[in-house]
Amino acid sequence: MAASLVIVASGLAVRAVFEGPFAKYCGTSLYSSFITTFALAWFPRTRPFVAAGASVIFCWAVEFTQLTPLLAELAARFPVSAVVFGTTFNFPDLLWYVVGALAAAGFFTWLEQKNSRAKDCDRRRSLTRAPKATRSGLRRRS
Repeated sequence: MAASLVIVASGLAVRAVFEGPFAKYCGTSLYSSFITTFALAWFPRTRPFVAAGASVIFCWAVEFTQLTPLLAELAARFPVSAVVFGTTFNFPDLLWYVVGALAAAGFFTWLEQKNSRAKDCDRRRSLTRAPKATRSGLRRRS
């Protein structure tokens, strides 16, 4: 969940510092990164690239829903929903959702591999330690 907070803070910082297309598409990518991270937090056994695929499908569904009056009506009733779901379809967003989801999946895959290597090193170290002494004075391997 810490990663989700970092992503939200990054998105807010980008919007506060930058303007124009750069800020918009960073926000779009970070949105799908957030959805990917959220999926991995709720379903920890899910592989990162599977979560990324689900994130892209969700983001595209939201984007295509913007072609209907549904999200505009929702925003009229609940203004915060416009920030979460948007109200205007933008074709380039479809690409940037993929970029953000793949970036998050790549990060979490790297993190899994790093943690896996650390566990392997710990296992190897435990196998090479000297045997422990027992009460009778005889040594035995543990």
